[in-house]
Amino acid sequence: MQDCLNLGFGLQDIVVLTGRGRESSQVLNHSHLGPWALRKASGQRDADGQELLSPGVLLCETVHRFKGQAVGAVVLTELEFGTAQDPGAELRWHRLYVGLTRAQAHVGLVMGEEAARAVGAVGMSSMGDVLEDASVKDFAMVARRWLKS
Repeated sequence: MQDCLNLGFGLQDIVVLTGRGRESSQVLNHSHLGPWALRKASGQRDADGQELLSPGVLLCETVHRFKGQAVGAVVLTELEFGTAQDPGAELRWHRLYVGLTRAQAHVGLVMGEEAARAVGAVGMSSMGDVLEDASVKDFAMVARRWLKS
C-alpha cells in the first residue's frame, strides 16, 4: 500500500484484490488494513438490487468481483498456485491473470514464500526482479504463458 501511495496514487486509485472468496479471505474479514478502513461488499443490497459497500476509504474486493473493472494500482494478495498438475491450478493462475490486468499502471504482490516460488518457476528469476523490472504486461504475459503450457 505504501508503495502505491509513494508512487502518487491516491486511495481512490488503489484496490486491494484477494485471490480468495469472501468467506475464506482473511483480508475481507477485517474492517481495516493498517490505518485505512476498508470499503468492501457489505452483504446488503439497495432497492435496485445493487450490493452496498461499507463506508471505508480503501476498496478491497475479490478478483472475481472486480473482473471487468480497472484502476491505477492493484495490490494482489492471498494468491495460491500449486503446480500445473494440481486440481484447480488453471483457475488459480487465471485469477492471477485477471487480477494483474485490472491494473492500469502499477501492481503490488503480497504473497508468501510458496506463492513466490510458484511465480518464479514460470519465468521470473526472483520476486525482487518481478517487483523491480516487470511491467503489468510482463506479469500478465507470464500468467498467460503458464495457462497455455
